[in-house]
Amino acid sequence: MKQGYPLREISAFDTRTLNTLRDRLSVTTAEEFLHTAKAFPDEMSRLLAIDPRGVTALSRAVATVLGHEASEAILNPPAVDYPFRTGHDAPAGTGTTL
Repeated sequence: MKQGYPLREISAFDTRTLNTLRDRLSVTTAEEFLHTAKAFPDEMSRLLAIDPRGVTALSRAVATVLGHEASEAILNPPAVDYPFRTGHDAPAGTGTTL
């Protein structure tokens, strides 16, 4: 089972929306929805067949449930200075320096 706040527990999401998100995107948590809606607002609007303001309203409902700190971490993540996010250093001889 996924970690995160279940979307089904947020009253702003109706059954049709929950099923569409689950079946088409495998999105079942509030955190996943907030990230996806921020990254792809127009596509989310089309997928759910709702006005973009509806996506904004759903995002606000999710942000309220998650709280300010968790929402901010998703909506405005800190910049990553390290280009090799696998945890490995740059290959020797690539000329890449940190």
